[in-house]
Amino acid sequence: MQNFDFYLVICLTVVMFSFQCEGYPKASLTLKSDRNTVYIGDTITLQCCSELSFTDWTYHFYKGDEGSSSSLIKVTSEHSYTIKSVNQSDSGVYICDAYRHIPPRVLLPSSPFNLIVQGNPKVTLMLKSGRNTVYIGDTVTLECSIDGVFTYWTYHFYRGGEGSWKSPIKEASGHSYTIKSVDQSDSGVYCCYASRVRSSQVSYQSNPVNLTVQERTVKLEIKSRYASGPIFEGGHVSLHCCVDGDPVGWTFELHKRGDRSSYKAEMNSTFTISPVTLSDRGEYWCRAGKGDLYSRTSGPVQLDVSVDCSTENGIKLGISGLVLIILLILVSEYFWVRIYASRSN
Repeated sequence: MQNFDFYLVICLTVVMFSFQCEGYPKASLTLKSDRNTVYIGDTITLQCCSELSFTDWTYHFYKGDEGSSSSLIKVTSEHSYTIKSVNQSDSGVYICDAYRHIPPRVLLPSSPFNLIVQGNPKVTLMLKSGRNTVYIGDTVTLECSIDGVFTYWTYHFYRGGEGSWKSPIKEASGHSYTIKSVDQSDSGVYCCYASRVRSSQVSYQSNPVNLTVQERTVKLEIKSRYASGPIFEGGHVSLHCCVDGDPVGWTFELHKRGDRSSYKAEMNSTFTISPVTLSDRGEYWCRAGKGDLYSRTSGPVQLDVSVDCSTENGIKLGISGLVLIILLILVSEYFWVRIYASRSN
């Protein structure tokens, strides 16, 4: 009978406590962060809050599920719990509650908050260029992008295979590395990684980017009014210096074989000769340059200039007519002299 009375008292106590707890507010545990993903080395803050405006709370933070598996990790008058430089061992379920000495005395345990700490962030290296092919003299930019939203990172760019990260070619707070006026010596494999300022945290190594710098090839083309056929004296002809990659800010040179005085340099790749004369006949070649940097020379192109047949025939006809007129004048003078001489006798 005594055992029955004891169990009855225990049951009544539990029921009464349950009814009392139903009137207490519940704590809310949230992560104070500007992003959802947490990485190794981050500093995070868990906040235990309630809708009540009461003060003088004592907050309890637990790690683990409710019950015997949870462990008290902090008791504080502040409603927040901060972990500096989190590690993956900090991953897990967190709960909080709070107590006061005066009513309302209790904040019931919050819903479990599952904290997941990701491994080191990944970085991606890419070549920022308007085209896939890179030529000598181009300006190229390599961009090292880190996954997520990160601040206070230093980016390390290096060249070569595994192990080359020990001697980076550039360290910067910016995530880009620019090479102005690349040369073929800049060809090679590039990688990058990021390290946290004032921390031992580093990202994974990026993907390799193979930079291949090609030499510009040059071709000289002759363009005239007629797509095909001879170029006549007095006409119009253009010589176009075609250079790979459409270089910006380059100077184009036109040369005539064996004639230094024919050298021309223009910002435009097209050279115009108008009107064309027979003295413009010859072999031409071109090249492009920027500062001390020059492209290869083009292959030689022969410019042939012909005399217009219609003009030549007109000249011949005019000369023939002039000769005929002179002959007529001479013949008529001869006859007049004979007539005058016969009348005198």
